[in-house]
Amino acid sequence: MSTKKTDGKLSAVQIRILQALRAGSMFSTEIAERFDSYSQPTTSLIKKHLIEKLPHGAFAITELGRQACPNRNTLLANVKAKKVAPEEVG
Repeated sequence: MSTKKTDGKLSAVQIRILQALRAGSMFSTEIAERFDSYSQPTTSLIKKHLIEKLPHGAFAITELGRQACPNRNTLLANVKAKKVAPEEVG
């Protein structure tokens, strides 16, 4: 996967991770299945306060991350993602 900077601030992988997390929280294994390189991009996104690591180990997009992440579908602009509790993961 390309880590080329798209806007001088976020890489293409970071933007795709943010877009994926818009749908809901994901565990690192789920992110690793979708993206070749995820460790450095997720660490960087956490440092920028765009995503957070939840107590049960999943990653979730923050409100700041939602604002920074471009919508792929403008009809979804006002839809909020649901955070999933560990007991709901099955």
